[in-house]
Amino acid sequence: FPVTDLSLLDDTILHKTVEAVLSEDLAVWMMYHVEQAIETGESLNGEYVQQIEGNWHQYESRFVASQTNEVLAIVRDISARKHIEAELLKSQALLRSQTQQLQQALNALKQTQIQLVQREKMAGLGQLVAGLAHEINNPIGFIYSNIAPAKEYIQQLLELIEAYQAEYLNPTTHIQEILQDLDLEF
Repeated sequence: FPVTDLSLLDDTILHKTVEAVLSEDLAVWMMYHVEQAIETGESLNGEYVQQIEGNWHQYESRFVASQTNEVLAIVRDISARKHIEAELLKSQALLRSQTQQLQQALNALKQTQIQLVQREKMAGLGQLVAGLAHEINNPIGFIYSNIAPAKEYIQQLLELIEAYQAEYLNPTTHIQEILQDLDLEF
């Protein structure tokens, strides 16, 4: 039974059996370790939990065989250490959880970045295609919009040539050479 102040040793625990001081299951556990220390002659370590005045305490005990049928039991309250260890485990679990959340956020950020890069590439490609279409469309538009007037002018020139041929039956040699080179009938 843990005692930190020797003045507390009074008739409540002095000269009493382990079973009279401790709960039944704890007394059985304690006596098992005492017997094992006596039988083996080795030191045994153990931990147990006990409720004292409504509060749970954790203890570390060491049983050392000192003489025949005698065992020295050293008990130390480790409640504070166990509480700190439990808090440390909680903190580690929280840290792992936060690390996992950060990793997921980082992965989502990377995916978003990849999507943004792809969108920028597509936007750049769209601008390139629009620029090419504009560069091609301008000359084509110019040609298309001028086909009808050009067709009309060509028709008028052909009519003029036919009128010249009808009015001017004997062209000069120079004009005849040009007509042969042009193959005007074709």
